Amino acid sequence: MSPYAPNDPSYQHCGCCCRMHVTTAAKSFTVFNVIFMGVNCLSDIKVGHPFVVTFRLAAMALTIYAVFWEKRKPLIVFIVYYAIVAGVSIFACVFLAFSFLIAGGNVQRINKGLKDKDMDAEKVIGLVFQVIVYSIVICYYTKILLNFRRYLEERDQVDQPPVVFEARTEEKETDAPPPYDGISKA
Repeated sequence: MSPYAPNDPSYQHCGCCCRMHVTTAAKSFTVFNVIFMGVNCLSDIKVGHPFVVTFRLAAMALTIYAVFWEKRKPLIVFIVYYAIVAGVSIFACVFLAFSFLIAGGNVQRINKGLKDKDMDAEKVIGLVFQVIVYSIVICYYTKILLNFRRYLEERDQVDQPPVVFEARTEEKETDAPPPYDGISKA
């Protein structure tokens, strides 16, 4: 195993076509995820699903705690939750696409098979597209979180403090005398 180096290229992640450290990528994607989950919670409150809202709020709190305070165990719990969500969304995508293929792409046949009168084939196709995009985003975010977990694990093995990226400032030379060390040179 190589020695821990916080700026190792393996900790760099390509997010949105730019190289960023895995901590920055995890935190920025977590902000987007919390906003997305918050909007979903608002729509669930409107519909009236208190269990779903409570579960999503707990997931949002767990995400914020795990990523921003850099805690590994809550992060693992959230990764398992997200892996389950990814699996369910991919299954739903395959199911919807398979249903569309069975109907042979015939919009009239799909419309007859739908029991919900507000739903039509075009909305089903849109839903399939949304689930595909959502699945891709979930898989990408999970990959970032796994890389972040690996970073935290390797950092904790050598008991290093969290890396804080700050702007570099050049030390200014001053004409001040050196600090007094308690010994008089007379």
